[in-house]
Amino acid sequence: MSEVIQAANFVTGAILGCLGIVVIVCTILTINNLFTRFWKPVKIFTYVVKEVPIEQAPAAVQSQVQQSKQEPSL
Repeated sequence: MSEVIQAANFVTGAILGCLGIVVIVCTILTINNLFTRFWKPVKIFTYVVKEVPIEQAPAAVQSQVQQSKQEPSL
């Protein structure tokens, strides 16, 4: 019978642990949203996509673009 109690305690602990994590994340998000008007957002990772005209692209890319424009042969 102690195995059943141990399993029930494990399931209860897992559920309460997950709920605790959800509450912590919601609290952090709420506090962040309350104070966002007082500071600028911090950007740690930024990625800017640079569009390159096809004429300036490497030859391999140009050949792939030309192949994709061709109609498939049967």
